[in-house]
Amino acid sequence: MKLSLRKARETLASSTLTKPLLRVAVAIVSVVVLAWIGRSVIAGGAIPPAVASTASAEAPVAIAPPVVPATDAAPPPPIPMQQHAARASPDDPVYLNDATVEDLRRLPGIGDKRALAILELRAKLGRFKQVDDLLRVKGIGRATLKKLRPLVRLARDDGGR
Repeated sequence: MKLSLRKARETLASSTLTKPLLRVAVAIVSVVVLAWIGRSVIAGGAIPPAVASTASAEAPVAIAPPVVPATDAAPPPPIPMQQHAARASPDDPVYLNDATVEDLRRLPGIGDKRALAILELRAKLGRFKQVDDLLRVKGIGRATLKKLRPLVRLARDDGGR
């Protein structure tokens, strides 16, 4: 009997699957133990007896729910959504060198993030020299620029584009 047990142990030790299978088994056992502990804590509100017995007998361990201070104040009123100005049109264009975030949001496909990126580029450049400068903004490509071109001007006194 000793001989066959020794041979089995050597065969198992020389197998290439031994270590990965052992790791999987340990992981499964760990998950089961953690699930059992978590389930016990949720159900009873304290550490399970098997775990508590291994803890120090001097200081009992209990898990308390977090304390949320009660307030008598009413919740703040909801912030109303801002009404945006009408969409930009060729008759009512957006002037790039004077525009604010709200002005830029009137353009199709331009939200807060892209409007801020346009303003950052304008600050970096000083002012836009041509409408094609918008291509330097991330997210504005040729197709978007083609849609924006009739809706934007450089400045109020540029007499065109």
